[in-house]
Amino acid sequence: MGAICPKCGGRGKLTCSQCGGRGYYWLENDDMTYGCTKCGGSGSGYMGGSRYDLKEGTGQMVCPVCKGMGR
Repeated sequence: MGAICPKCGGRGKLTCSQCGGRGYYWLENDDMTYGCTKCGGSGSGYMGGSRYDLKEGTGQMVCPVCKGMGR
């Protein structure tokens, strides 16, 4: 049995560093929400309104140290 991964604590996943786990990010200057491409999202839409083609990401990423194995 291998040691638990020190980077993810054995979970195999980490919170997305680009969106902070939300799966999307918002740009105030253009009042738009964008799906986080780093964790699988795409497209954009307006907050509280029509979502257009907005797809939120998972907010999680596979651990680069253990490759999702947790060890």
